[in-house]
Amino acid sequence: MNRKAAIRLGFAGDLMLGGEASRHAEENGLDVTYPFKALHSTLGGLDVLFLNLEGPLFTSNGRAMMKPLLLANHPQVIEVLKLPRICVCSLANNHSFDYGADNLIKTQRHLERHGIYHVGAGHSMAQARRPLILEHDGWHIGCLAFADIGPGLRPVVASNGHAGCSSLRTKTAVLEAVRRLRKRVDFLVIMLHWGLEFHEYPSVAQVRFARALVTAGAHVVAGHHPHALQPLEIRNGAVIAYSLGHLYMPPFRSRNNGPVFYPRPASKEFILMRLELPGGFPASPAAMDVVAGGVDAHFRLRPYNRIALQRFATRLDALAAH
Repeated sequence: MNRKAAIRLGFAGDLMLGGEASRHAEENGLDVTYPFKALHSTLGGLDVLFLNLEGPLFTSNGRAMMKPLLLANHPQVIEVLKLPRICVCSLANNHSFDYGADNLIKTQRHLERHGIYHVGAGHSMAQARRPLILEHDGWHIGCLAFADIGPGLRPVVASNGHAGCSSLRTKTAVLEAVRRLRKRVDFLVIMLHWGLEFHEYPSVAQVRFARALVTAGAHVVAGHHPHALQPLEIRNGAVIAYSLGHLYMPPFRSRNNGPVFYPRPASKEFILMRLELPGGFPASPAAMDVVAGGVDAHFRLRPYNRIALQRFATRLDALAAH
């Protein structure tokens, strides 16, 4: 039996490095990744980071979708993704295909060239549903990612012969995939792009399904898409983060270079959840911590100081107690 070292895992929501932040960097001669300077040591201290990459890395020669808001990441975001020892990007979301399947596949290949893992999308249904298994310091860590379908959430779903995302539509199949993968790994992470935008609470159906995922074998259920923080729940020794909001999403412009768009004040906040293995499981409130903060007027991430972080923790506890 392999000896397992102590490792630290990080979990974040949506990441979109582009928009007005990239414009500001270009106009002022800054490195595109300048907004992350204050988080370099935090991200560099992680063994594995799981997040949702909200939009492809490339847009050129692509057939853009007909939708009012098109999102993409600047290719230099790769330098942020390389800060932790290992990074896993979910591509199961409603913006991965904003610039067509070709740019999604190009994004996947670019991530792979730089040693960044991806899960949840592909050129076929089989590839989109393929589980990821990481081997690190004696640990076998499994990951699956899915995108839901609902109001304000219309991902391109993979089918036989067509590129797309792994869908959450058939929940019995998802639960069976979780059970199968759990038998092959020591620790299992499920990433879900789901929920209602700007809502602070999950639906009853989401709560029921997240708990079913835990029963099926998930150790962490990490949600994103609502652009807002939702409750964290410890359930049968596992952690459910219904929505981790953003790691980074600056304001951006609507299609055809329209007005600057900043969805809600919650978009100016970030959270990074951290867990220690093996000491952090079965999970308890003491087994995890969060790094949180806001985005300043120059689009830079600024972690909260001790007092502000205490207020944030109080707000997080209030969400969980609701």
